[in-house]
Amino acid sequence: MALKRRDFIKTTAIAGSLTLLPHLALGARTTKSQKRVVVIGGGFAGTTAAKYISMWSPDVEVVMIERNAQFVSCPQSNLVLSGHRTLQDLTYDYNGLADNYGVKTVQAEVVSIDTDKQKVALHDGAIVDYHRLVIAPGVDFIYDDLPELASFDVQQKIPHAWKAGP
Repeated sequence: MALKRRDFIKTTAIAGSLTLLPHLALGARTTKSQKRVVVIGGGFAGTTAAKYISMWSPDVEVVMIERNAQFVSCPQSNLVLSGHRTLQDLTYDYNGLADNYGVKTVQAEVVSIDTDKQKVALHDGAIVDYHRLVIAPGVDFIYDDLPELASFDVQQKIPHAWKAGP
C-alpha cells in the first residue's frame, strides 16, 4: 500500500511531537509555577504544535505568539485565482485554538529570544517566560537580496504560493 503525502505529513508531525512529551509531562502545577510552552508562529506548523501539545499535556500552559490576527492558507489558493473560492474561504482566525484546546494566542511580533533566561521579548516591550520553546516562523520573501525584485510593483506581479493573502 502506497503512503499518501498527507498521511506521511501527519505521521511525521505526530512522531516529531512525541519527542516533546517526556519534557512536557512533568506533573500538574498551579498557575504561578505551571509549565509553559511558547510557540512562535501561527502557520500550519505552529498551530499544529500548539494544538497537540495542549491536547496531550493538559497541565501545560500553551501560548502561541503570532503577529497576524488571521491565517491565510496557501493550499487551494489557485482556486481563488480561478474564481472557485474566495480569499475569505481560506482565511482563519485563531479562536478555535483557545475555544477547543485552551491555547492562549498573543498577537504580537517577537523581537528577541533569550534562551539562557528562557524569555521572549515582544515588540510592545512585553516579556513572555517559557519552559519550552517551539519556533515555527514559516517562510517569507527577502526581496532585498534580489535587486531585480526591489520595487513594490514588481513584487505585486510575482505569482507565488509561499505566502497567501492580498
